[in-house]
Amino acid sequence: VHMVKGSYSDLLFANGTFDMIFAIETLCCAPDMHRAYTEALRVLKPGGKIGILDWVITDKYDDANEDHRIIRGRIERNGAVPHMITPKARVAALERAGFEMVREEDRATAKANPIPWW
Repeated sequence: VHMVKGSYSDLLFANGTFDMIFAIETLCCAPDMHRAYTEALRVLKPGGKIGILDWVITDKYDDANEDHRIIRGRIERNGAVPHMITPKARVAALERAGFEMVREEDRATAKANPIPWW
């Protein structure tokens, strides 16, 4: 393993360096999500893949609902997540950066568990 300290916005790697990129609960914290995505795409080899597990907010979120706002605020504050977006907004942001969506899954709703994890 080789550790590199860097920035989402200015990756210290040449174009086409990686076959795959994994981002686990980090890209939601990027100061400029579009720049982070375009940098990730830049350092991927043609046909490379990015896998993301990240904080998003359900499409059922209702900003007019005070309980929803309180819960969202607690998650964002306690999880150090600057601002959660919906899965649809995340996919749109990736596609704007040049990625092609191959697979998307909302594990909260795809789970076979009858008891919600949240």
